[in-house]
Amino acid sequence: MKKSHTLILLGLLLVALIGTSIYLTKRPPKEDVPAEVNEGKIALSQHDREDAVKMILESKGNTLLFERGEDGWIVNGDSSITLDESSVKDLEYSFSNMYSEQIVEENPQDLDKYGLQKPLAIATVILKDGTEKVFYVGNQTPAKNTYYLMVKEDPKVYTVWMNHGNHFTASLEDFRDRSLPNVDTQQLSYFKLERQEQPTIEIALNEEESEAKAYGVGIWNMLQPYRQIHTINTEEFSKQLEKIPSFKVQDFIEDYPQDLKKYGLDQPSMILQMKDMEEGEVHLLFGNEYDNDNLYFKLADRPGVYGMKKSSLEILYTLEPFAVVDKFAYIVNIDFVDQIQIQTKDKDYSIQLKREIKKAQEEGKEDETITTYFINNKEVEEKPFKELYQSLIGIMVDAENKETLEESPEVSMAFTLNVDPKQVVVDYVPYNRDFYAVFRDGTSEFLASKGQVTKILTRLEELSK
Repeated sequence: MKKSHTLILLGLLLVALIGTSIYLTKRPPKEDVPAEVNEGKIALSQHDREDAVKMILESKGNTLLFERGEDGWIVNGDSSITLDESSVKDLEYSFSNMYSEQIVEENPQDLDKYGLQKPLAIATVILKDGTEKVFYVGNQTPAKNTYYLMVKEDPKVYTVWMNHGNHFTASLEDFRDRSLPNVDTQQLSYFKLERQEQPTIEIALNEEESEAKAYGVGIWNMLQPYRQIHTINTEEFSKQLEKIPSFKVQDFIEDYPQDLKKYGLDQPSMILQMKDMEEGEVHLLFGNEYDNDNLYFKLADRPGVYGMKKSSLEILYTLEPFAVVDKFAYIVNIDFVDQIQIQTKDKDYSIQLKREIKKAQEEGKEDETITTYFINNKEVEEKPFKELYQSLIGIMVDAENKETLEESPEVSMAFTLNVDPKQVVVDYVPYNRDFYAVFRDGTSEFLASKGQVTKILTRLEELSK
């Protein structure tokens, strides 16, 4: 061949290669093909998933009958059994879109070696046109990623991907919805925890409006176990709420128990109620332990008995009311206080806040409140007075008072308010060498260190001179 002809052919070949490269680069991407529809596989079942009206699984002496109703699938005619939607869809998929990996044997003489003489499961689907398809599931293959399977009226032994075998051999528990009612703890409105031999903790959203709520103070009130209502330490309570698990069923024990006593649920060891502002609600009853770390429980409004890991509930067993209650002996906004009378064994102090309104000189401006501060009729500058006031309302309790004491105060503080309840009296009664029992309105539930009160009295004496 002449040199010029060779060059021409090489040029044409180069143009063709460039064109092919451009086409491969620019052509639209091929749509993803499901793994089950790869070329070379044998279709064993193909139909629209919505065409299935019944699905029947027979295995281990049990039968599961799924029937499609107006609101979804119902198993064994019991609409009270809540099914996990994704698990039932997986079963639908296996019936409607099943391919064989390969034909193992065309006309087997020994089905026993495949586990098909006595199948692990018989899976049947009935379509809305009356068509019935039946599949026999054998053993897993040695590779463990496929199952042996036969189709009714077809002598061949096939292998199918393991998900089909798993779906057809599944038990009722595998299809049940394990989720339980839960609440949004960020919007909690009510919490009640009742426990045997431990104090009941009851907490409710504080419905009263206040400026303090904007700073996370007084969002919740503790109604039990103390005799008086106390506000909650929002930060600490929120931390404890984060430890409460999202409740799920671990074991399905009995759907319609005749005797709750055998599970310890006739007299529950613990009862938990929670509600949120979006009408979410949890109401669980807990009974006896079983199998070491498991606990029987039930929903208050359902008959079924279930099981849950006890270790996941540790916070409910260890939560103490004192851990989440506000530790202030008494805290009140200074704007609500008109007078404070403090009595000690040696001296009395009268604190007054006198206010006058200065009318605004310009339209649209707000009136100004001017407050003058007095201790025993001596005017005190604003900064040192407010520092004293902060220490007064900053007295913190250190522990619960377990003793019954006579209210014979060593120090008494009476707050006169311009809002209800108009007057609050806080008495400090000697408890031991280091602590006072704090009485409020005649009741003592907490102890406060004497040192806090002593510092206030020392500063009060200095400002009153």
